[in-house]
Order: sequence, then C-alpha cells, then structure tokens
Amino acid sequence: MVAYKSCVESARRVIARAISIARPRLALLLGLAVLVFVPLGLLGTVDESLGSFDGDEAAVVRAASVAAAVTLAATSLLGQLLFAGLVAASVTRTEPGQAPSIAGVAREARWSRLIAIDLLTTLAVIVGLILLILPGIFVFARYALASTVSDMQRCGVRESFRRSSRLSRGHGTLIVTMLLTALLLGEVLQAALGLLLGDQAFLARWLASSLSQIIANPIFALFAVGLVLELSGTPGARRGATAAAAAAAEQ
Repeated sequence: MVAYKSCVESARRVIARAISIARPRLALLLGLAVLVFVPLGLLGTVDESLGSFDGDEAAVVRAASVAAAVTLAATSLLGQLLFAGLVAASVTRTEPGQAPSIAGVAREARWSRLIAIDLLTTLAVIVGLILLILPGIFVFARYALASTVSDMQRCGVRESFRRSSRLSRGHGTLIVTMLLTALLLGEVLQAALGLLLGDQAFLARWLASSLSQIIANPIFALFAVGLVLELSGTPGARRGATAAAAAAAEQ
C-alpha cells in the first residue's frame, strides 16, 4: 500500500513537471511532432497495407501480416523514442529567456547517439516481445529513458543505457505505467479517428495514424523528460545548461 501511494505521488509530480515543460513549448512540440510523425504515419500505413493483401497461400499471408505488424511496432516505438530525445534537447539546450525553436533543437541534438540508442532500444524491446511479453516489458522499463537521458545528461550510448537502468531500479512500475499509458492513448486515438474518418481509404488511415501520434507522442516525450527529472532528483523543470549540469551530477 505504501509503495502504491509512493508511485501515485511520483506520477503526480511527473505530470506536474510535464505540464510545466509543455507550456512554453507548445508550438515547438506541435512542429516537431508534425515533422516526425507525418512521415512515420505514412510508413505505418504502407506497412498495414502490405500486411493486409490477399494471397493464395495462407502461410504467405500470415508471414506478411506478422512482418508488417513487427515493422509497424518497431517504427512507431523508434519514432516515439527519437521524439522524446528531441524534446529532452529542447529542455536542456535552451538558455533561460530564449524561446526554443525547431532549428535550434535540430542543431543541438546529438543525432548519431540518439539514433543509435533508439535503434538498440527498439530492437531489444521487439525481440523481447517476440520471445515473450514479459522480457519486452522488462527491457522497456530498463531502457526506455536512455535516449532522453542521453540528451539531458550529455552522455554516450553505453553510459545512457547504464544511467537509464540505474534510474529504473525500483521504479519500473512507474515508468511502464506512465509511458504505456501514453502509447495506449495513441492507439485509442487512432482507432477512434479511424472510425470517424473511415479506415478503408489509404489517405484516411494515414491521417488517422499521423494525427493520433501528433497528439499522443508529445505526452510520451514529456512524461519521459519528467521521469528523468523526477528519478534523478532534479528539483523543478529547469532549463538550459543548468538542468543538464544538475542531471549530469547524478552519477
């Protein structure tokens, strides 16, 4: 019961941090989301179309459906982790009094490290989910914050995974609950938009996929940043080099 109350209190603080971070960055979050998730929405819609074709051999159809589902899950998770890293960069690389911009975030983001971390995390989670559900959830809980940690604490690939693992100790339930809630919100929104727009036309499915991700994934990213701040003991949603220095001091 005590652990449950502690988890709830931590979740409330993370949400409060997320709201505080989001307020001055609404335009930035929307712009980044459009740039990242409209192309990914197109890719996901193409994957769904490839997985739904009719064929003479049932095994071929099933194999194509499984491949499309795995590819769709992988690209979706990859986009969410990448976006979370970019949002983290907007928090820690913006000086006080300076308005964050898409160009500034793109310039300051450590693209090679961010992409490497996201690819490794996505691969590990997908393999875990294929083998059994629980290993995938375990990997997700341990390393979902790695890309966010990398940008907030300015560390390398291996160190980002190490710090993410350390932050998650004793807080796996909090991390999984908050981040999966954001992911499930995206799925619910996509299903609702699919019903509203009609899910037969390619354009309607692309629009439903893109809009749902544009709405839900900023929440995922903000929760990830809030979790790193909360679990590293950083007081408040600090901005610029102050936040990065405070987070990096937790070693």
